[in-house]
Amino acid sequence: MSDTFDGHQRERLPAIALEDLFAGAAYQPPRLEDDPAARILGLVVDPALRFDGSAVKRARIRAGLKLPLLVQKLIQRGWEVTNSEALGWENGRSGAIAPALIAAVADIVGASQSSLAASAPTNDPVSAIRTSESFRQLVTRAAEALSVPWDVAAAKLESAAAIPVHRGGTPDIDAALQSLEVLVEELESRRR
Repeated sequence: MSDTFDGHQRERLPAIALEDLFAGAAYQPPRLEDDPAARILGLVVDPALRFDGSAVKRARIRAGLKLPLLVQKLIQRGWEVTNSEALGWENGRSGAIAPALIAAVADIVGASQSSLAASAPTNDPVSAIRTSESFRQLVTRAAEALSVPWDVAAAKLESAAAIPVHRGGTPDIDAALQSLEVLVEELESRRR
């Protein structure tokens, strides 16, 4: 069916219900850490993965880049990175990172991804907690309760899990996860 409008012929489109328009607007994409596509693309922070700081620094210098230029190039690619974070990578203070971030840095400095990556230290008593599925779930809940990105919530919970280590003890994984569960429940109750 067609109508004439201003001398032009227009085809009539089927009617769209107002409810259909609102249903599309109600769609909420999954959180990054829960998104299977983001996991496949390496965009989800991996608690067991770190930068090898000295390797990153050597590769950056070999590429003739100053640290702020590396950061600027990452920002142009859509990464939210600061100079202080990048300096932390090079000084061995890298927290958990997304595999895709390693890939981006490797591409910029002309190095292999494997040469810039390091596993979480095996002598790190918190690593068993950090790599557990329970910890990931707690981080997801904490991120939601605090309205912060997943990696920020992960850092906060890692710090809380590390308190017994700083006191000279070794964390019991189950007890630490139980303590973190209580902490996250408290954060969630404050949000209500």
